[in-house]
Amino acid sequence: MKANIHLGKSAFTLLEVLLALALFSISVVVLSASFVNVLTSIEAVKVDQTLEQEMAFVRSMVLTAPDLDILEEGGEVSTGGLGFARWEAIAEPTEVADLFKVEVKVTFEGHDEVPERVVEQSLLLLRPAWSDPLEREELRAITKERLVEDHLRNRPL
Repeated sequence: MKANIHLGKSAFTLLEVLLALALFSISVVVLSASFVNVLTSIEAVKVDQTLEQEMAFVRSMVLTAPDLDILEEGGEVSTGGLGFARWEAIAEPTEVADLFKVEVKVTFEGHDEVPERVVEQSLLLLRPAWSDPLEREELRAITKERLVEDHLRNRPL
């Protein structure tokens, strides 16, 4: 007795192979682009962390300035990650006695890997040593008058 053996074709068609290659190619491109974006983001975070550390150092110099004239002279400092930094500050008195608004501008020169950057920040500093005693007393009197007026206006009948 002769056995009928039927050999079926179990191969992929050309269309199926091309479709599989196309899907593989698209997935490789998407994954590669995602990987490059992740690497770029990690580098940007490192630079931002370095910038924040250098700004904290410059802020400490501003916060420890003993005299208003010394503060407004500014300064220069060599930084570890962002090159040489120049800072300048402008302090203006506010309506509150002994409180100053300080505008700090820091220019980082940068180097080969890091471009030049300019960062500006506003700080509010309570510095009694920077105040003129006569102006301080005038501001306190104005504040006291304003508080009394607010109290009288808001007083229940």
